[in-house]
Amino acid sequence: MHKIIFALTFALFFIACSTDSGDDGDDFDAAVVCPADGSNKYGMPNRGTFIDERDGQEYKYTTIGDQVWMAQNLNYDLRFSMCYDNDSANCAIYGRLYPLLEKGKIGDNFDRDLADSACPAGWHLPSKSEWETMINVMGGFESEDASTRLRVPGAWDEKYMLIDGTDVCGFSGFPSGSFFSGSFHYVESYLEFWTATLLVENIAYKVWLSSKVVSIEHDQSINSIRCLKD
Repeated sequence: MHKIIFALTFALFFIACSTDSGDDGDDFDAAVVCPADGSNKYGMPNRGTFIDERDGQEYKYTTIGDQVWMAQNLNYDLRFSMCYDNDSANCAIYGRLYPLLEKGKIGDNFDRDLADSACPAGWHLPSKSEWETMINVMGGFESEDASTRLRVPGAWDEKYMLIDGTDVCGFSGFPSGSFFSGSFHYVESYLEFWTATLLVENIAYKVWLSSKVVSIEHDQSINSIRCLKD
């Protein structure tokens, strides 16, 4: 009888240990993926700040895996860029929105020179594959887990939200909305980031972060930018 009880106890213990990272088998560990302490491959602290020498603005950054990401939306006054609702106060909150299109108008071709000049020296506009590397580490596309981990808490419209953000890696996804069809849309509801990868000559891929999932999309809109360290 004692042997049977021991066997059952061991079996239950094993099951508990194998599932304590989540019912879906998710084994994400922020202490491994994005530790707040220590240094990254560049010899920088894993989390910190840097100065954009072009205009003196200070930005937070965070290390996720082997990548170092800006932890705020870019707010550099690049040609054609705009503030949400054309209100300069919104740039301080959400960063700027960027056309990255020739002449700055939806329907124009993607402007590679403009895209290459968006980020500070030593940083660049991430490619689709660089975004995919980070998102997959965070839980994968179409994953509520990844969305939750990337979103800053308390800033997203509750009516669209299943679970509030946890921001466990300090990425601080902030819902800055977008511009399309001639007007601004969905501030506090979602966030769109440019990638540097084209689908066709006038359409680049973008990363779409909602309160439910992270997706790769492709259409013409005016989006936020997060830069990646070279």
